[in-house]
Amino acid sequence: MTMRTTRRFAAPTALATGLVLVLAACGGGGGGTAEPTDGGATPEYTPGPLEAMFSEAYGEFDPADANAQQNRVEQLVAECMAEEGWEYTPVDYSGMDDGFGVPVEGETDGPQWGTEEFAKEMGYGIATYSISSEETAPAEPLPAEGDEAVWEDPNGTYVESLSESAREAYYEALNGPQPTEEEINSGEWEYDPANAGCYGKASEEVFNTGGNVWEDEKYKSLFDEMNLLYETSQNDPKITAAKAEWTACMADAGYPGLADTMAAQETIYTELNQYWESGEEPPADVISALAEKERAIATADFTCTEKSDVTKVQTEAQHAAEQDFVDAHRAELEELVAALKAQQEAAKG
Repeated sequence: MTMRTTRRFAAPTALATGLVLVLAACGGGGGGTAEPTDGGATPEYTPGPLEAMFSEAYGEFDPADANAQQNRVEQLVAECMAEEGWEYTPVDYSGMDDGFGVPVEGETDGPQWGTEEFAKEMGYGIATYSISSEETAPAEPLPAEGDEAVWEDPNGTYVESLSESAREAYYEALNGPQPTEEEINSGEWEYDPANAGCYGKASEEVFNTGGNVWEDEKYKSLFDEMNLLYETSQNDPKITAAKAEWTACMADAGYPGLADTMAAQETIYTELNQYWESGEEPPADVISALAEKERAIATADFTCTEKSDVTKVQTEAQHAAEQDFVDAHRAELEELVAALKAQQEAAKG
């Protein structure tokens, strides 16, 4: 079996993921308002004023630019590994899933997330996912190794030639020392590019040329306020009333004691976790029964989300909070957007 080296992406958009997700509208998992993948407006979704500013900062995703940046990372990784005494052949990922595996709009089969059809067929996509994957698996066997369709890591043969101890040293040079289970579980471990081997060093040089805007102390207080924005917007009395109506509706449907759609989804995860935490795969009959339960809860969630109008109420409150924030910090935000644009341009080389 050919070993593959770990691919470490550090695209600058990833640095803002947490913030963008916080600013995205909160809808019911089985229903509600669909969200676009590019942060732009769709017939079902309009980004808030603050989210729109960040969408402007990052612009449209360009696979060609992304692949060019990743190729620069790979070349720098090769140079770094050579300095460390290892061989490394730059990997060209551009032929894999259009480089970054971004789905093309309109090519997704089946019902769309956020619709009643999706809730009825796929629930939340938790237990139902494995069933759907089996049902849609290709009838023909996967291409055998050696076929043109099979991607092989150009470093695989070299890595396999190393002793076990040398292989561990190779990967540490490539990706840095990996956190222990205790460090991960503590919640205190954070990714540090300076301690992430040649990939961390190369990614910093390509994506954060001239410094990482998201770590600039100049904007720390602004970021802190942004991170509290969603939490404070949820205190709106209209949201509290809409959520209470949703909870009552779900209770009437046979699912009492749920605060929101995340709690509804958690009922499915809880039953699966008892298997996952012990390293077991849930039996097929358990998955089948759980998938049926999931579809029923998600369908009720969709109905109650529509009835309570909770998604619309949350979105309106969030957009209003974002507008207030933009009005109060417009000059700072415009400076931040300009800095992010400059960082994006510098990353293109």
